[in-house]
Amino acid sequence: MVVVAFSSCKKSATDTNPNFSLTELLTSGPWEITYFNDGTNDRASNFSGYTFTFLSSGKMYAANTTETVTGAWTNENSASQLNITIAGNSPLPYLNKSWIISSTANSTIILQDDNSGNISEIHLVKK
Repeated sequence: MVVVAFSSCKKSATDTNPNFSLTELLTSGPWEITYFNDGTNDRASNFSGYTFTFLSSGKMYAANTTETVTGAWTNENSASQLNITIAGNSPLPYLNKSWIISSTANSTIILQDDNSGNISEIHLVKK
């Protein structure tokens, strides 16, 4: 009975795997932004309708019903940093930063940026 109790309390694979690959997680499917606070403003609604797709080649796409924009991403410092560069109309340029990866799970990635005393935070959730 004790074994059953412990086996039901598993952590996600990315929380327990020391060889976790951000590339594998990001490229595992499309993502959406469910939370985005830039330290002073809630910007999540600006990204409503956007789907983000990350390719293992370092390309990324942001798409909504009217456009698809190409960008790039890189991963540095052993999965602790995600750099995003993407053009396009507002709100996409808000993503152009080196983000600190503060948390990962199989379906959620939390990114933070603490520049200028404002802590920006984004929640990417797999669709």
